[in-house]
Amino acid sequence: NNTDVADDGNIYYVAENGVRYALNGGAASIVRQSVGLSGAIEILASITYKDVAYSVTSIGSSAFSDCTSLTSVTITGGSSIGSGAFYNCSSLTSITIPDSVTSIGWDAFDDCTSLTEVHISDIEAWCAIDFESFDANPLYYAGNLYLNGNLVTELVIPNGVTSIRDFAFRNCDSLTSITIPEGVTSIGASAFRGCNSLTSITFQGTKAQWNAISKFGSWNSDTGEYIVHCTDVDIAKQ
Repeated sequence: NNTDVADDGNIYYVAENGVRYALNGGAASIVRQSVGLSGAIEILASITYKDVAYSVTSIGSSAFSDCTSLTSVTITGGSSIGSGAFYNCSSLTSITIPDSVTSIGWDAFDDCTSLTEVHISDIEAWCAIDFESFDANPLYYAGNLYLNGNLVTELVIPNGVTSIRDFAFRNCDSLTSITIPEGVTSIGASAFRGCNSLTSITFQGTKAQWNAISKFGSWNSDTGEYIVHCTDVDIAKQ
């Protein structure tokens, strides 16, 4: 019998930086943390405990809620961030989200009012994230998106992307222009809402193809007065 195993079947492990993990069956998850966590922290992609490797798969609901002294979080692995995971991390200024993340739960970054930077490494992966609410996306507060360390002002959606999910670039104030490939068939609700510096969209297809894209509620509300440049004609914001 392993005396490290708690009654719920998990092994609870605290890393050197104070982050608490639950280990079970080769997988690790981030569980409720002490609100005393402070400063900059890294969430590991894997944990090795007593010569056994555990892959970090998720950050649990409310895991870091009310950790008001956290200033920076770098996530290096896992596929999901739970509802309210960083709720009221009021001193958090920077978050790094890896391309392994596919879903972020309701209100995950609600009241993270000090956020100024969101760091990612893959636009295609970012477009595919299932954001359950507007404040599941840290851009809602941060406004500034960094791709591999560089502030994104001229966003290029990669070829191969067919759908831009709900809230993907909500309130991304840093954007001045967007290039969208002709293969895109849907733009989600509030995908570019609040991008108030936006002045230009280049669509790499015809006006007919642009009009055929499924565009969901408020996808372009509260943006700048952009022009859509299609291959055959320019279209004013509608």
